[in-house]
Amino acid sequence: MNNKKIAEILASQYKANLGMLRKTLEKVPEDQWNTDEYNNPN
Repeated sequence: MNNKKIAEILASQYKANLGMLRKTLEKVPEDQWNTDEYNNPN
């Protein structure tokens, strides 16, 4: 497999992941982003 084909595959997967992330972010109601209900221990 050549470098160009690998780059095309990686770009395709990257764009697909960004698309899924965007859909998820759009589905979460705005008020849930700033809630104090969950405390991230990190």
